Amino acid sequence: MRRLLPIAALVLSGLVVRAPTAWACSCVSDTTPAKQFKAADVVFVGTVSTVAVPDSTTGSVFARMTVSDVYKGSVPGDARVATSADVAGCGVAFVPGSRYAVFATTDAGVLRANLCDGTTTDVTVLARAGFHAGSPLVPIPAPVKTLTRPLDRTGPMAGAATLILLVGSAILVRRLTRPGGTTPHAG
Repeated sequence: MRRLLPIAALVLSGLVVRAPTAWACSCVSDTTPAKQFKAADVVFVGTVSTVAVPDSTTGSVFARMTVSDVYKGSVPGDARVATSADVAGCGVAFVPGSRYAVFATTDAGVLRANLCDGTTTDVTVLARAGFHAGSPLVPIPAPVKTLTRPLDRTGPMAGAATLILLVGSAILVRRLTRPGGTTPHAG
């Protein structure tokens, strides 16, 4: 009987210790507004006008927002933003009438935002991070590097060919001049 007590205690403690897994939103803690800005396809400030009933097929809620300032990308003045219907799934709890700084990605033409991407009611986060707004519907152009003339690869190719000829010639001369080489004999 005394030998069964430790076994029973071990089994019962396993039942107590094994609790169901809790699902919660967990974001990388070392992220910054600059990193979130870089990762986002669009960044803007907008006021929520309506929030649609959660869509059971996609698990998403859609917020319609009136955009006031665009910091990155091209965003219409009246944007539709999707987020997870569940805050535990990192969905943003959009509230009609509230302003948000939205950091969103584009997925098949749909703007998607979540808490980990940086979307927040603290709209001053963008100014504090040093970002400057444009206006809605006007994309902020990304710098594009254009070539002023076509690429010319003849120089490197000629250099490589010359190097191959020099190395090949040096090997051939060395073989021909060393004793026991394949130098032709007269006579």
